[in-house]
Amino acid sequence: MSEVHSCRDARSLSAFDPDFSIALSVADTCRAIRLGKSSVYDLINSGKLQTVVIGRRRLVLRRSVDALLNQAPTPYSPMRKSPASTP
Repeated sequence: MSEVHSCRDARSLSAFDPDFSIALSVADTCRAIRLGKSSVYDLINSGKLQTVVIGRRRLVLRRSVDALLNQAPTPYSPMRKSPASTP
């Protein structure tokens, strides 16, 4: 017997699993990449995140989130003083 899923089920999955969607709300994007709303809107306004507006909703394209994260530098490491800068 096959399972039938409603649109509501799909929406609830996409809200909690960013891998499921091709587009994310701004709030879901914030949660997915662990940034605040202002930072996400800064990325949108700078063109680093692509969006589409449907009705009154702005959705962030998942591929642009992936592209942004793939170009990110290597994981954080504490800055160290170079030997030349010590007295």
